[in-house]
Amino acid sequence: MRALFVATASLLRPLGCSAVRLPSLVTCRRPAPVPIDGRRLAMGGLSAAMASTSPIVHIPAASLYVSTPDPSMFGNAANPRPPPTHWTAPNWLRSIFHFSFAEYYEPSKSSFGVLRVLNDDTVQGGRGFGKHPHRDMEILTYVVSGGLRHADSTGNEETLPRGAIQYMSAGRGIMHSEANGAADEPLRFLQLWITPRVRGLTPAYGSRRVAASERADRWVHLAADADVAECARGVGIAPRCDGSATAARLHQDANIYATELSPGTSIELTVHPQRQVYLVQVEGAATVAGESTTVRLSAHDAATFKVPGTFVISEADGEEKAHLLAVEMARA
Repeated sequence: MRALFVATASLLRPLGCSAVRLPSLVTCRRPAPVPIDGRRLAMGGLSAAMASTSPIVHIPAASLYVSTPDPSMFGNAANPRPPPTHWTAPNWLRSIFHFSFAEYYEPSKSSFGVLRVLNDDTVQGGRGFGKHPHRDMEILTYVVSGGLRHADSTGNEETLPRGAIQYMSAGRGIMHSEANGAADEPLRFLQLWITPRVRGLTPAYGSRRVAASERADRWVHLAADADVAECARGVGIAPRCDGSATAARLHQDANIYATELSPGTSIELTVHPQRQVYLVQVEGAATVAGESTTVRLSAHDAATFKVPGTFVISEADGEEKAHLLAVEMARA
């Protein structure tokens, strides 16, 4: 995914930043806040979530920023006109930002605890992000549909399918590229950046293909803290520990889970004292019910939980499965 405030020289003009030139990078100093344009359609969202004491805070998709960058920024050819029939959008990329990122700057939406970035990207066939650098960040990518083709400077190359989780600890520095592995269908993935507890780590990479049965009507544990037992008491959201292998051992106190709920089914989400959760409705719809609050989530919505309790998530569409991703962490 694109680097945050660090870019190749070709990114300098679109980001609109002043720069200090280094041997191979341009480091951008953020200018004055960018005015919010019509692509952020509603007020509220994460800023309200950070201030609210409600046990469940709904973040509607309409409150999130949508980025449609020029294809030249990431080494792509111009968008064809008219778009090919297999494209699902006129631009090569449609990226939904849950937090401040790239051209979108909103101080009230800088992060949720150690979760610094959560981007929901749809990349059209044959397009992608050219080779670019990262450092001192735990980067996880969850493939929703299509195939994610990855290559990096440590020699890793693979294409990951739906449900796969990819982990990259950028540490002291790594170069990588990401692209749609197919020419005639879109790729959708969620990319999460989690701030590590220490800087200067040795770069590391890993991935895991997750069968649909592993997340069917249950939480599958995708990532966990390398320094905390996977089944530690008072940590995590699942009602039980089943010992399932995780794709990543993060350098931070955080856990990532996914589930797909069949029509008519439900699952519990537990928020322990001094913990918090960021929940994304990836596909379908669901209701989330606590003792005093019930929220309905549609596709691309999110919700935050900062009050301890047990919540019941139920599939709400009646036909399409409710696909959710949860990030659990220490309370900020």
